[in-house]
Amino acid sequence: MNDVVEIEKGPLRLWLRLLGTANLLAGELGARLRVRHGISLAQFDYLAQLHRSGEADVAMSELGRRLMVTSGNVTGLTDRLERQGFVIRVPHPTDGRAVLAEITDAGRLVVERATADLHDHATSFNADNMHDLCLPKPPRGAKLARVTIGAGLIQDPDGDPNLAQRFAMPR
Repeated sequence: MNDVVEIEKGPLRLWLRLLGTANLLAGELGARLRVRHGISLAQFDYLAQLHRSGEADVAMSELGRRLMVTSGNVTGLTDRLERQGFVIRVPHPTDGRAVLAEITDAGRLVVERATADLHDHATSFNADNMHDLCLPKPPRGAKLARVTIGAGLIQDPDGDPNLAQRFAMPR
């Protein structure tokens, strides 16, 4: 027997749109971090975890848990950040098998500067550039006529949840 499961496409389309938007933002922030600060988004996240922790050093296994990545990923990030002079490895004082990561003064400086830069960039978002990230591009020469929001989800006035806006062509 072949059971067919009916799937409501609206919520799936919304989730896919949200994931796409998150990927666009991550790509934009990653590019900004590389160009302006010489680090990747993953390296920024790693340094920010160390900086925010308030601890002198953090076990690499704990960093993996906080970053939600594998131990191999933490090792690769640590290698690159160590070569850049942003972290150092420190032996664990009581567990000979464990290694701690410690942020250096240079690492603190780069994460503080990058954080300030990303804050300034995030506060510069407005309706125009957020529209470009979140919704389909309007046809050339068109003006946004209406966006309908209902049931907590963005919806198209004609019912297509994948198209959250209506465009009007100038006369």
